[in-house]
Amino acid sequence: MMTLLAETSSTAAQGIDPAMVGTIIGGVMVALVGGGVIGKKITDGTRIRIDPQPLEVALRKEYVTRAEFAEFKGELKTDVKEMRGLFDKAVNLIAERDERINNRITELDNAGDERRRKIYDRLENHDRLICAIDARTDVSKAIGKAAAAIMALANKQSS
Repeated sequence: MMTLLAETSSTAAQGIDPAMVGTIIGGVMVALVGGGVIGKKITDGTRIRIDPQPLEVALRKEYVTRAEFAEFKGELKTDVKEMRGLFDKAVNLIAERDERINNRITELDNAGDERRRKIYDRLENHDRLICAIDARTDVSKAIGKAAAAIMALANKQSS
């Protein structure tokens, strides 16, 4: 501390401001303390070990032999062929059912068309019959007869 004071007085004599010297010394002290803290964090960080290491490859005691791998590969090929066969069967079954349903829909549609034709034929026949009756009947005479019968009935009931 004495040397620090002696230096500050000698620097003041040389024309350096003592407050500036204090700031510089304080900055150096902060840098040293900060560096120590950062160094401590780094050394503590290296002590922590994450297991398993992501890039570390652990050696295994048992390895798959080529024969075992080839056998497994053959089993996979067999399974894939079996799955493809099952998939093809399912697709064929769906196509078969789709065809049956479409055929049934077409049958019902045709039957409905036939029924509609029969109904229209009957209606057309009724239309012709109504036109024939209308041509033979004078409507005004029929209305007059009906009105006379109603009047006669009303007169009979009132008397």
